[in-house]
Order: sequence, then structure tokens, then C-alpha cells
Amino acid sequence: MHFCFASPKGGVGKTTLAVIIASEAVRHGQTVTLIEADPNGHLREWHQKGNCPSDITLVFDDDPSGANLLDAIEHATQTTDIVITDTEGTANRRADLACQAADLVVIPLQFSDLDLKGAIAAHNTISRIEQVSNNLIPKILVPNKLSAAITTNDERNIRDAILDTDMNLCDPGILEKSAYRQMIAAGCLLHDLPNFAKANNIQSAFDNAQAVLRSLIKFYQEAIR
Repeated sequence: MHFCFASPKGGVGKTTLAVIIASEAVRHGQTVTLIEADPNGHLREWHQKGNCPSDITLVFDDDPSGANLLDAIEHATQTTDIVITDTEGTANRRADLACQAADLVVIPLQFSDLDLKGAIAAHNTISRIEQVSNNLIPKILVPNKLSAAITTNDERNIRDAILDTDMNLCDPGILEKSAYRQMIAAGCLLHDLPNFAKANNIQSAFDNAQAVLRSLIKFYQEAIR
């Protein structure tokens, strides 16, 4: 299965969410290929810290034309269980190609007006790709860095705005967890974090990550049905 993480806005948490999903997949016995299609190389920096198991393969695609990207995705889908492509935080051809080749496009956002505009732009771009290719591309917005304690007015308002459209919103979203930040800093998977850092409340991070992945899989299954 190929997940593509996409948004024309940077800073929405694509890389962190990609690692969270990869970590959950490996924890459940799946092999994963991460394809870095962002020249900023955040995934590559994370992977190069050397604390990932052999279940994780990273491919860095630095051709802005996307000429090699589809071949990399096709090869990865034939050799590993899960493929995750992390795209650049700008609108570009390479991101469009990755979305077109995806089984599921994940659009992360925080509950701000700017992130919502980015999510709408990504959703509209994928809809245009669907029209041109005459092919369904399941796509879903995933809230990121949510507070477990409070729901802000901005969150309520933006949730309501999304629910008034044809866009799909993942529930639950990714909570703000120190374990996720530590995972990125240590260059490891979530379940390996205790080997590299003092993990705080890691079980709640496991529970949240698992709930999000289950919700994404359920949405995908219903979409293709």
C-alpha cells in the first residue's frame, strides 16, 4: 500500500506523521520503504542518524522533474509491504506525481486558517488530478499536534468548516506528544525510543498512533469499496 503525505504548506507535520505511520507498520510486522521527495531532506536527516531497524528502507529522490519518482514508488511497492512518500511543502510536479500514484493521500494540518488553506489547495489539486486521470484517489485530512486536554475555538470552527465541505477528516488526529518529538530527534521508531531516550508516557503515544492508523485503513477500505 502506498501512502502519500502532501500539502503545499510547510510545517504541517508531514514528516513526523510519516514516521509515526511507518513506526506503527513496522511494530505490526510490516516492511516499509520511505521515499523522500522533499529536497529539504527531513526524512533523510532522521534516517541518517542510524537508529532505524532493517525493516525501514529510505529512498531519496532529488530530481525536481519527478522523472525517477514513479519508478521508485513502483519498485518499492513490489519489494515492501508499505510505501510512504513524503513530499515538499510547495505545489510542484513531483508532489502531483506522488499523489497520482498513491493508494491514499494523507493531508496533515494543524487547526489554523493557513493550514486549512493549504489543505484545501492540496485537496483541490488531487481532485483535478482525478478528473484528468479518471481515477479515484482516496484523500483524507489528518489533524496534527492536537491538545488532549482542551479544544480551542479555532479547532471547533475549522472542524465545522471542513465538515461543511466534501473533504474527509480523520478522527482521531495526532496528539501533541513529547514521545513523537523525541522519536524524530533520536532518529528511531516509536517503539524503539526507550533504547535512545527517556520516553515520557510512551503508551499513550502508541495508543494514539494505532488509533490514527486504524482510522486511515478503515477510511481507505470504505473509499475503494
